[in-house]
Amino acid sequence: MNHVTLPEQSAVELQLLLHLFERHNQKGRPLSTKEACRILAERFGLTNEKIDLVYESKRNQWVTVVGYAKEALKGNGLMKAIERDQWVITELGIQKLEVLKGSS
Repeated sequence: MNHVTLPEQSAVELQLLLHLFERHNQKGRPLSTKEACRILAERFGLTNEKIDLVYESKRNQWVTVVGYAKEALKGNGLMKAIERDQWVITELGIQKLEVLKGSS
């Protein structure tokens, strides 16, 4: 079996936060988990082979990585659900990106 590597969770978190920020600035609609998986896969240039990887339990690895990133951002107050599976960036998330932008 070939060892295929997915992006690290921290990189996924940053790209997810950036995408939520872009939607916020464009007055876009909230983001669903399914959309996040698709959009982030495109941002990282993932092949179908990587997107379709599963654990022995048959759980999809990419969906799991995105889910953990989403939960980390939510747990840190950087994004929130405005209704079930409809995610937006919080004011704290916007401030965090401004700090990151200022330090680069």
